[in-house]
Amino acid sequence: MKSGKYNPKESFEKFSKKLDLTPDQKEKIRPIMNDEVKAIREMRSDKSVPKDQKKEREMKIIDEHRAKVRELLKPEQQEKYDKIIAEKKEKMQKMKKEKKGKSETAEKAAPEKGGQQK
Repeated sequence: MKSGKYNPKESFEKFSKKLDLTPDQKEKIRPIMNDEVKAIREMRSDKSVPKDQKKEREMKIIDEHRAKVRELLKPEQQEKYDKIIAEKKEKMQKMKKEKKGKSETAEKAAPEKGGQQK
């Protein structure tokens, strides 16, 4: 059951199984992924980062950590990893479009403020 809250341990276990990580890889990759989560949480709570720059900075953190993880994978694991990343990006784009569509629908349904133009 999904609670909506991110669970790093559960996420890592799924990731580990999908890529069939060795114990050595798990030992090296887990801290990288934990650092990614920590860096994103810190950036999101940092009031000095303008809101319009947060998404860009978050993607930079993610990309940097993905590159570190990828370096530790065998070629066949890298292929699987690249596919997982592509699927995640596709899912995020789809969610973004759906969210945008819902907000546009809500805007159209909301009555206009001020006087009506003719």
